[in-house]
Amino acid sequence: MLQFSICVVTIGVYRVTIHPLSLYPGPKLWAMTGLVQTSYVFRGRLAKRVADLHDAYGSVVRIGPNELSYISTAAYKDIHGRFSNRAQLRRSPDFLPTNAVNGKQGLFFVESDADHARLRFAIWFQL
Repeated sequence: MLQFSICVVTIGVYRVTIHPLSLYPGPKLWAMTGLVQTSYVFRGRLAKRVADLHDAYGSVVRIGPNELSYISTAAYKDIHGRFSNRAQLRRSPDFLPTNAVNGKQGLFFVESDADHARLRFAIWFQL
């Protein structure tokens, strides 16, 4: 039990002090664990709480061990926009399904830009 406690404390201290996202503002408990965020999700109050955090900390807030929340239009365009001079940002493998439903992969989970464009084009002209 002592080793487990030491491990948990060490991970928490790492996430708050030397983690690459440790320089971003936000509540320290939220930076240590995703459990706080999860509790707000289950109560249906996450959006309101994140808005309150933005009021307190500014336009960029650390809301989890590996998550940042942005509210500026420029950040949205940088993250989700399409640029001709750079490749589209890749989705984390954590969000990809482990197995496809009915043996087919949905449009949302296609990793290749060319395949995504081809499928989107096909769907558009079926309407």
